[in-house]
Amino acid sequence: MSAFDRFMQWRLRNNTPARSAFVGDVTSQERYKTMIDATISPRLRELGLKGSGGKYELTSKTHWALLGFQKSVYSDRQAIRFTVNLVAVTREAWEHGVEEHPHWGKRTSSGGMIYGAAVPIVRIGQAAGREDIWWEFRAVDDIEATAAEVRADIEEFGLPWLHEHMQ
Repeated sequence: MSAFDRFMQWRLRNNTPARSAFVGDVTSQERYKTMIDATISPRLRELGLKGSGGKYELTSKTHWALLGFQKSVYSDRQAIRFTVNLVAVTREAWEHGVEEHPHWGKRTSSGGMIYGAAVPIVRIGQAAGREDIWWEFRAVDDIEATAAEVRADIEEFGLPWLHEHMQ
């Protein structure tokens, strides 16, 4: 099934609030934040990244190397769809790009903005050589199971992609 077919299947799902979609009064957004803050951020820091709240950076004097979580605009109280974006660009190339495009700002972002060929941005699925990967997370889902899958893809594909593009 293609990424588009999976997206359409998710988008056209039954959006009627289901009592079982929540843990007490906790929404999927709150549980997602807990997953990022309590299980993913600490591991990414152990791996040498700095940051929190879904935005992380590999420190480098020569490159911007960012890893960021992007939530789908179709996320809601019931479910969060998210992916991981990776950006690696030399600071020199970024400065040249800003000269032509001042609206880019002082530093790049991993939030899904497209800058063009000079600034490679990929999603974790592309770094893995697969189709686009979007995880779906509901309030009743096991935080550790989802986090483990995300961390594994970041460690196996995301960080190697960043390191490769920092050379």
